[in-house]
Amino acid sequence: MAVPGKKVPSDFSSSISLGSEEDLKLFCLPCDREGPRLPAFGFCKDCNEHLCQSCYNHHKKATPSRHHVLLDIHTMPKTQQLSSPSDHVASHDDLTIPCLKHKKKMIEFYCQHHKVTLCSVCVTLEHTGQLCKVDYIPDIAEETVDSKEFKDITEHMDALLQHCQSVKEKCKKVTDKSNASITEALKEIRKHRQEINKRIDELESEVENKAKTLHQQNKERVQNTEAICDDVTKSVKELSNNIKQSNIAKQADKLFIELKTAQLEITEHETCIKELITAEDVKEYQFTSNQTILTVLQKETSLGTLEDKILATKVKKALDEYVQIPLGQPVLEAETETKTKSSPASKTNEDYSQNGRIHVQTQSDKKICEITGMTVLNSDELAVADNSNKCIKMISVSSQTVTSQMSLSQPPWGITKVTNNKVVVTQPYGNRIQFISVNSKMLSQEHSLKIGGKGRGICFYKDKLVVSYDSPAKVEILDMKGTVLTTVTHNTKGGRLFKNPYYVQVNNHSIYVSDWGNTTITRLNWKGMETGSFTEFGQNKGIALSSEDTLFVCDFTRYKVFELSDDCTKRKIVTKSVKLPYALCWCNEAQTLYVSSNSSSEMGNFIYILHK
Repeated sequence: MAVPGKKVPSDFSSSISLGSEEDLKLFCLPCDREGPRLPAFGFCKDCNEHLCQSCYNHHKKATPSRHHVLLDIHTMPKTQQLSSPSDHVASHDDLTIPCLKHKKKMIEFYCQHHKVTLCSVCVTLEHTGQLCKVDYIPDIAEETVDSKEFKDITEHMDALLQHCQSVKEKCKKVTDKSNASITEALKEIRKHRQEINKRIDELESEVENKAKTLHQQNKERVQNTEAICDDVTKSVKELSNNIKQSNIAKQADKLFIELKTAQLEITEHETCIKELITAEDVKEYQFTSNQTILTVLQKETSLGTLEDKILATKVKKALDEYVQIPLGQPVLEAETETKTKSSPASKTNEDYSQNGRIHVQTQSDKKICEITGMTVLNSDELAVADNSNKCIKMISVSSQTVTSQMSLSQPPWGITKVTNNKVVVTQPYGNRIQFISVNSKMLSQEHSLKIGGKGRGICFYKDKLVVSYDSPAKVEILDMKGTVLTTVTHNTKGGRLFKNPYYVQVNNHSIYVSDWGNTTITRLNWKGMETGSFTEFGQNKGIALSSEDTLFVCDFTRYKVFELSDDCTKRKIVTKSVKLPYALCWCNEAQTLYVSSNSSSEMGNFIYILHK
């Protein structure tokens, strides 16, 4: 726009002031739109416009244009494309979204530092500081059409819509269960009432009224939840439709603004849904009768009580699986190591007991075994990675012997079962993973894949491999050809997630990462976003998932193996009998946990068998 308050130089003729095209070959385009025609002094390559001296100088100072490329009078283009007044209408005609603060101004700028969209008044009044980097939206918006940001946000919206439906269904389910329990309690009340006299009618009425009130509260709770979820659904669908329409219409500026607005509204909606139900909101009830009422009815004032059981934890768990925030501080409920003389069970406080051990050292081994990875092939066979002896071994559980052994050129680390006759191992010092076939208890190498770093942990799930690396520290999801589908290095706040992620385990909804450098267990979803963490360990190593999706974790420095709940909030001791526990694997069929030791003594040559 033309610089306000600018006067026409005194040496200009009146015909120039009137705007005659014949008088000036090159003139200032901004001034020509709103005032007298002035000679060009320079040219802005970003705006593609000739500028007079005043506009040229102002262009170098104003925040939105101070980074534009300017050419002086000697280097500027010597020709000028004349246009009709209608051509001066901005080509970015989709800048039609008004500023929330300044209703008469349209949003045209974006501050990279504050991550907010702005109008020209906002820029002038609030975003002239040194940290502010203000961009003109048409200069940066083109890449948003069909961009990753567009795809991520629309996918996020779709997920939010699905989640709204899931929350409604789960809320109704637990409420139906609550209502069923109340109905059952009422039956018990009526049954108990038959044993007592007429006085019971008054007491029964009181309890029934309370039950009806609870029914009404549950009904209102469901209605409230449905109303909020419907509102969120309506809002998100409207946002999604607007974004998709802008994308189809290639209205990059409008799409950019709507995407930024959607990000804020999505966060608000997520917070709203997360707060719908708390652990105290929905309860299950049962009737506990008052037996003394039969003999001392006249002295008693209560028929019984409606005792609640918390049901909302199921809904809260569903919410926690979706909302991408840390799960908070863990509750250590079962790690009670205080021994008492009166309770024999307190002597060990362990859920599993050792039920034998398997000797895994062979005559060809030159060193104490270092079993860094194990996987169950079937109820009687294990495949293990012996890092120190650079080999893979087949183990028979029933005979407790090594049935086959194959040497590798590089030490193996992690190992995972792909099929009943195929496993994959990581080789950190070769930056690759090796496929190995298992036929008739014989091992043979197949193909290998080059990977992007020192791969440690590995886990196979539904035609995908999840690999953890300690150099560089990251987690990757690969297809079976080695193509990287997802890479995880940072959390949502930009901080590095991992330091030494040595082991991984997966199930249908989560990826668990054991990071001994950070002494944490980190839980990710399959999009690579952090959904929980647990830090109450010494130096954690191997991990394994049980059939109930609880997680076994080796606490290397404390000589303990823990069982951690799948939501990373509770743990309990499994065993304290294995020195320096290192690698783990779990057999669902046999309900058996196998633990290796990293001891430099003879203990390192054994795999320990634990049963509940």
